[in-house]
Order: sequence, then structure tokens, then C-alpha cells
Amino acid sequence: MLIEDTKIKFSALNYSKIMSPLKTLCLVAIILLDPLGLVTATNQASSNFIDRIKSVYYSNYGQHNVVVIFIDDEFLRNTNETWPLSYQQQAVLYRRALSLKPQALFIDLIFAQDRSEEGDELYKLNALFRDYHSKFNIKTFLADLDSANSTSQFLNNYPYKGLVAWSGYKNQYPLLKGNQKTAAFILYQEYCKNFGCNFDPFYFQQPLHVQWGFNFSDKQQYFTKTSNCKPKESITNSLTNLFISDMFWRFQEDKFIQNCPYTLTIPASLLLSRDEQVKKSLKKALTNKIVLIGASIDGAKDLVHSPVHGKIAGVFYHAMALDNLISYRENYTRMAPEVFYQYNVLEIFEILLVLYIWYFKKRILHQRNSDENYEGNSKMNSVVPSNESSQGSRKGSPEEKSPNNSVNIGHAISDPQEEAVHWIIFNDLRWKTLKKHRAYPMILTILLILFITVCFMIFTNYGTINFIGLLLLSISLTIEFLFKPMVFSNPEQG
Repeated sequence: MLIEDTKIKFSALNYSKIMSPLKTLCLVAIILLDPLGLVTATNQASSNFIDRIKSVYYSNYGQHNVVVIFIDDEFLRNTNETWPLSYQQQAVLYRRALSLKPQALFIDLIFAQDRSEEGDELYKLNALFRDYHSKFNIKTFLADLDSANSTSQFLNNYPYKGLVAWSGYKNQYPLLKGNQKTAAFILYQEYCKNFGCNFDPFYFQQPLHVQWGFNFSDKQQYFTKTSNCKPKESITNSLTNLFISDMFWRFQEDKFIQNCPYTLTIPASLLLSRDEQVKKSLKKALTNKIVLIGASIDGAKDLVHSPVHGKIAGVFYHAMALDNLISYRENYTRMAPEVFYQYNVLEIFEILLVLYIWYFKKRILHQRNSDENYEGNSKMNSVVPSNESSQGSRKGSPEEKSPNNSVNIGHAISDPQEEAVHWIIFNDLRWKTLKKHRAYPMILTILLILFITVCFMIFTNYGTINFIGLLLLSISLTIEFLFKPMVFSNPEQG
């Protein structure tokens, strides 16, 4: 019997030694290969959650310098226009915007093809832009998809352009793409000419991770209705509502989504208004500001995803990226640098943290089994009466002795006094194992993950670690430790 038990234990030991590294390799492979996009999904969820938290206390410094003029269906109805706008109607709109003396104007509408002959409205537009540049030093920048592939001779020959479309950057906003500058960066350079900030391209090689703001401008109420906007609250209340909304989103009718853009938004229709009060408000809002003109028309929507707003017009993406540059300058949020193949510093750190959690789990289980066996056997033996007749009567009892020579705390006990003692022992052991070798260490690990996440959020300008994936792993192990049954072997039996 002893030889058979030894063989079984030896086989189990060898099996454990073989399977433990295999499990570790499988875990690392899952992280690296990302099957079914599980790691990517939790990583994106982590990033969105942190972005939503940071949006609550995002600085409004850049908000005072950037304005969006928005063309919508109401503008088309008021001007009896169809989409795309005629160059004649565009000229009226741009002339009105330039007359208010902005620092720079960016037009987020694509001049993909020439729709007119030389000498007509398109070239009058060009003359308008040149005129304001020469007289007032106001540059008008046009949206460029890719100059090399553009079929518009006008756009190819126009000197001031900002790239608005790219690929290969995932959800990042590039500032430079080869020799081309994107919309946000070229406008930031224009902003810095008046405010003395650094715009050397050397410091802006890495793509920007756009941080969205939550609270809309105080001036928004003068130009549009704000009744459907989420009102400003204290940071504590906002974070509480955000956490409740994200944790119980299935049961939340009023989700924590901001319906109004962060950037001051002026409907294009107001630029055509003849009301003197409106004109004064427009002049105050647009003079010496970076102004972007964009559109969102039914049937021709240019939308991006914001973790704060949901679907939102693409012009606000460029406006928010510019706002980030004005607020953070060269310390803008970006992806961590790559160290191996396509894996960056944060991803390598996540792998090491997962391995630590896995190793920590194995150590906890090993120590738990050792201590439980020792404490369980000691306490269980201490309740066995010394009376030999009692021992003799118990040896043959099927209730007390299991086939594998182990004693289960949950077995039936006929003596009420002995049952009470066993119950005390059970609770005492359960608390000690919880505190020393079960959920307690894993709870500390969960707190460690949250602490590391907060440190990355506050002290670095990188994104966040995949804390949701790490928390799910730690919580699953904690649940396993809490509910795994406790069975103590008794070596003195048999």
C-alpha cells in the first residue's frame, strides 16, 4: 500500500513538473497570438475606460483657442443647396469666416476633383485664400487625402494642405507621414507662431493618442441649445456616475455619454445671419482662433468613434488632436515604444505581470496545501478522544474513514459536541487560509494592478496597460481559491 501511494505521488509530481511549464507557455502564446481578438478587446476596453476617466478632468486650455464651424442639413435647407456645396456657396461661407480674422482656417472638405473650368468659382476661391493671406497673414489650409493620388489639379498646386486620411496607425493620430503633415500638426505649427511653443518635427514623430474632453465650452450656450448636453458636475460626481454607468451599462438607460462636442461648435447658418448681436458673438468667438470647417450631412457622413461621445463627425477628431497638442505640447499621449517585433514596452510589462500572477498562484497553492495538511491533521487529531474503546469503536466506522485515508471536514458526525468542535475548526481554518494562502494574496494582487494602472495614468504620457484583462485573470484565480473545497489528508490513518 505504501509503495503504491509513493508511485502515485511520484507520477503526480512528474506530471505537475511537465504540465506547469506547458501551461505557462500556453498562457504566453494566448497573449502574443491574441486568438479571436480577446486580448485586443480587453486592451481597447481598458484604453476607453481610462480615456473616459481622464476626459472628466481634461484641461480646457486648448478649448479657448479652437473653434469648429459645422455644416449640417439645416444649413442646406436655409441656403436651398444640395450636397456637395457649390463653390459659389462655399466662397460665401469662407469669406464670412475669414472676415472675422481667425488666426488660421482649415477646411475639412475634400476638393477631390475639379468641377469647373479655369476662370470660374473654384479659382475665385483660390484668389480669396491668397488675398486674405497676403493682406492679413491668415492662411487657409485644405484637407488632403493624398496629394500623390489626387485628381484635382487645384489641390495638387495649392501650397497649404493638411493630411486627413491615413492607414496603418490603428486608432492613433499620426502627426507626420513621411514629408506630409496632418491637419492637427500643421494647425499646431500655425498656433505656435503666435504663442512661442516648440513645433520642431523631431519631437512629434510618434503618433498621438487622442484624449477627448467631456465638458463642453461655456460659450456653447450662445450658439446652440445645450439642453441635451450632459451638464458640468464635480469631478467626484462625474467619476461616480461614470463608474456606475460602465459597471452596470446593461441596466442604464441614461448612459454616461456626452451628446455635445468638447470643442466650441458654431452652426454654419449663423455665419449668414444679419443679426448684429449674432455678428458680435461670432467676432468674439472666432477672432484670433484656429477655426475648422467641417460637415456631417445625411447620406454623406464622415464619422469617427469617441469613447466619450460615441459616433461624432470627423472634423472634431482633428480639432481634438489639435487641442491635445495645445494642452500637452510635445508631452502628448502616445503609444509606448516598441521593443520587440510589434510589441511595445507596456505589452512586455503585461506579459511579465501575467507570469508573476501565474507564478504567485502556484506558490500560493503549494504553500496552502502544505499548511492546510499540517493544521488540519493537528486539529483533527486533537479532537479524537484518548479512550481506547472509543478509538476502537471509530476505526471501523464508515462515516469517519474514507477509502483514500483522508478526512473531510464536511463528513457526518454523530456526536453533537464533536460536531461543534469540528465546525469551529472549519471556520478557523477557512479564515486562516483566506488570510494567508487563498483570496487575501490575490486581492493584494488586484490592488497592485489598480495601483500600477493609476501610476501609468498619472506619471506617464503613454497609454494604459490592459488592466481589465489582468483583473479578470486575478479575479478568476481569487474565486478559485475561495470556493475550492478543503480536504485534509491524515497520515496517521491506515
